[in-house]
Amino acid sequence: MADDAPVRIADAAGGAAGGARGSPAEGRAWGPARVAGGPHLNKLAPGGRLRHLPSGLVVSSQQVHSQHNNKPTAMKMLKAALYQRAVDEREKKKQAVEATKADASWGNQIRSYVFQPYTMVNDHRTSLKVPDVQRVMDGDLDRFIEAYLKQYGSRAA
Repeated sequence: MADDAPVRIADAAGGAAGGARGSPAEGRAWGPARVAGGPHLNKLAPGGRLRHLPSGLVVSSQQVHSQHNNKPTAMKMLKAALYQRAVDEREKKKQAVEATKADASWGNQIRSYVFQPYTMVNDHRTSLKVPDVQRVMDGDLDRFIEAYLKQYGSRAA
């Protein structure tokens, strides 16, 4: 096979490849990809074009002068394009989740616990201050939950 063989991957809708899922085996169409020029212009169709119908992705292969030999190559290219599309989609979802995360740096904490020289727990969301740190450390969080629900109400759910 030639390393500089013409290969084209395009979205049938005109956009960039990315978005749909599916196996290349389900819903595909194979057809000739005619090349320009030469005395055998209307007689030969050495290349092949493989279209994945569910996603509209089109892959064209003209590596060898036989449609039958180009079809497996086009199938591999289609699988790779669908895989890349799925990876890109997963990455977009991951970035959307990452964008919604709050910064966990200093100053963005929910509560402050002071043990020395005095004891106090300060809830920064509700401005509730509880002087008994040991009870809070033992799991008594009911005051904080009640204060949060009073302040934020139905938005908390």
